[in-house]
Amino acid sequence: MIRPKVAAHLTADGMSIIQAEQHAHAITNSAGAAIEGYAAQPQTVPIAQAGRAAMTNGIELGGYLAAGFILLGLIATALIPKTAAREDDTSRAPGTHV
Repeated sequence: MIRPKVAAHLTADGMSIIQAEQHAHAITNSAGAAIEGYAAQPQTVPIAQAGRAAMTNGIELGGYLAAGFILLGLIATALIPKTAAREDDTSRAPGTHV
């Protein structure tokens, strides 16, 4: 998901497809750690910017997916029916021990 965005951004900036794929591969395989190395050199700053933008989009998407799964879990929890055992527990008199 991130690699195509980096490559697309770099090719839109005029870089060849092969070079863009190589830089995108380096960024994604390092989990974004290569971005700082690219940012440290003036000639590779656009690569760092493309990497940061793609990583930010990926993290944002991951956050929305996580929130969706949490919401789905909350809804599923609310829809769990009461069990027969729980209804039997309420029919006993308070203070009665089994």
